[in-house]
Amino acid sequence: MNKAEPFISIITQIEVFSYKELSVDNKRKLTVFVENATVFEVDELVALKTINLRLNYKIKLANAIIAATALHYHLTLITHNTSDFKKIKGLKLIDPYNI
Repeated sequence: MNKAEPFISIITQIEVFSYKELSVDNKRKLTVFVENATVFEVDELVALKTINLRLNYKIKLANAIIAATALHYHLTLITHNTSDFKKIKGLKLIDPYNI
């Protein structure tokens, strides 16, 4: 994996393109971003890690899949929504608003 390349979970792709208030310009920018990103599917190992996270941390399914993907692939999760993820042991977080 190229460390400069963006990586996202398929769940992140679904969530951002499901946002009703997404402007045409932002949709175009996100489309270009996703086309240049590696999009991780939910495979068996990510599914098992997701189950473990949901059992241990009682988090929403989408957040558990996103966190499990980051943990499985040893990636840092970049999100402004750090409150939903900060309690997950071993998950590296960056809030882009605090850089």
